[in-house]
Amino acid sequence: MKQKRNLIIIGSAIVSMAILCCPLYALDFKQIIEKAASGDMDAQFKLALMYDAGDGVPRNVAESIKWMRKAAEQGYPSAQNVLGNTYAAGGEYVEKNVVEALKWYRRAAEQGNTEAQSNMGKAYTNGDGVSKDSVEAVKWYRKAAEQGNAVAQFNLGLCFGKGDGVEMDKQQAVFWIRKSAEQGYARAESLLGDCYAAGSGVEKDLTQAALWHYKATNHGSK
Repeated sequence: MKQKRNLIIIGSAIVSMAILCCPLYALDFKQIIEKAASGDMDAQFKLALMYDAGDGVPRNVAESIKWMRKAAEQGYPSAQNVLGNTYAAGGEYVEKNVVEALKWYRRAAEQGNTEAQSNMGKAYTNGDGVSKDSVEAVKWYRKAAEQGNAVAQFNLGLCFGKGDGVEMDKQQAVFWIRKSAEQGYARAESLLGDCYAAGSGVEKDLTQAALWHYKATNHGSK
């Protein structure tokens, strides 16, 4: 279980895999570690991913966290978010600490990292490392949603649907849920199907309901 928890590092960094298109990816391990040791944040982040995935080097979670922290401490937003995820999950190499997780999420979120902004919203929704505050949650979900983060769009839609932290607005709920569903987020696809089936925030349409439920099933929703 502890090993599985530590997989959060690579899982949460998927959004940052655009780094694979970076010139660093063409470098060999020796060049990357030299750049990382000299303080290059891109190289430190790449090296952390390599150690976590066992990509071109034996898998070493401790080394992954070490290099992720180095990049995070220099202000690298993606690394800060991943380090936050690491503390949020806890495991063999890092003791769970939701306050520390929130600290790193906030640093990344304030630099515009959408995953971190979404995580900030979740923290305020659940009261993880901070007092529950639905208004603050909506603020962070909206920041990420407006930049296209599918998870934040879905959660913002939920907030509008429930009137949680914002005035209830079923049409706005559907607006954001649709935005998320159109990116292939299975939970949003399923809920959009439910909205069409019930005529909630949208005109009842059983054909559209079936279509979105079908898409959700194909994307892993049960």
